[in-house]
Amino acid sequence: PILLLSGTPMLSRPVELIPLLNILGHLPRFGGASRFKTRYCDPVFNGFGTTFNGAPNVKELNEQLTQWVMIRRKREDVIILPEFSRYITPVALTGKAVTDYKRAVRDLEEFLQEKRDDDKFALNDRAHAIVLLGQLRQIAGLGKVSTAVDATVSLLDEGEQVFLVTAHKEVAWKLRESLIAEGVDARTIVSVTGDDSGKQKQDAVD
Repeated sequence: PILLLSGTPMLSRPVELIPLLNILGHLPRFGGASRFKTRYCDPVFNGFGTTFNGAPNVKELNEQLTQWVMIRRKREDVIILPEFSRYITPVALTGKAVTDYKRAVRDLEEFLQEKRDDDKFALNDRAHAIVLLGQLRQIAGLGKVSTAVDATVSLLDEGEQVFLVTAHKEVAWKLRESLIAEGVDARTIVSVTGDDSGKQKQDAVD
């Protein structure tokens, strides 16, 4: 027998199920690809060809899939995980981070003030505003590195494993550098950033 394992058997439309059903040998149960598209994919002729981007009769489709093809298992049914807890630790910026943050805030305020009376807030203006907001987030992230490193080292000393997430690669690099400076073995630090190739990311995971 052929089994397909997936967390997301289709990303957005029922038409994406057709190749999977075909591999499993269950497509004939739905009358073949043509009938499946007609019944569950809302065919629309757009003047150039027929699109199948709709999703009618989804309740019926779900019932058919559950009866013949699909077995769903939720994570909580098969994996016992500890209760999730969230703790928020306020961190006050100090030193150069304060100066950099204030400067970035001032740049953003001046830009928004300049554009306030502009009837047309152009697309490139919005992009620039997003860049300025990103700079604020990066500066704040760098300013929190010391606190994050202290907490990480404390957990590592207790024998825990630590998973750190940040929005900016510069913060990730600073975290790695600071952890090594605190005596953490560089060989035990695994990092993945947007600069890594697909192979480097996979090697890090492995």
